[in-house]
Amino acid sequence: MNFFFFKVSLRSILIVLMSIFVVGILMESFAAKPYERNWILIYENDAQGKCLYGDKKDLIRAIQTGNEIRIYWQDYDLTNHQIRGEHSASAKFLTIEKDHTIQAQIEPVVEQVLDFNQTKTNTQENLELSLIVSTSGKNEMISKNAQPGEFLALKTMRSGVKWFIKK
Repeated sequence: MNFFFFKVSLRSILIVLMSIFVVGILMESFAAKPYERNWILIYENDAQGKCLYGDKKDLIRAIQTGNEIRIYWQDYDLTNHQIRGEHSASAKFLTIEKDHTIQAQIEPVVEQVLDFNQTKTNTQENLELSLIVSTSGKNEMISKNAQPGEFLALKTMRSGVKWFIKK
């Protein structure tokens, strides 16, 4: 008789523990903030191309299997080493090079000039900006006049990049 009681108690305890576990998982998923629900950080590199988070092989697999990629980077003022701006965009064209360096291009956007003295952003009429970021940390910003399609400038800069995939 005691043996039967022990079996029922053990089973009841397991059911209770599993219920608590499931409820905990559900509460955690609903507790996530809206900005944490849609994108997952899969890889991060610094301005020198050093891995800060993740595995580049996972990013490569995500690209090869058609995952949407979103990138995040910061502009630094090199004179005072402060962040001038933060940017995020969807990658529209991705390249995996032979040495496993990954490059992502964004669609051209209206060029902005950050005025740090007045802490505002000014758009530049008819100017488009394209960006190519890389896991090497070496990124290229391309500026062109949108009307005649005239190439104006190519600026090479170094910055870290965070690479996200859509859940």
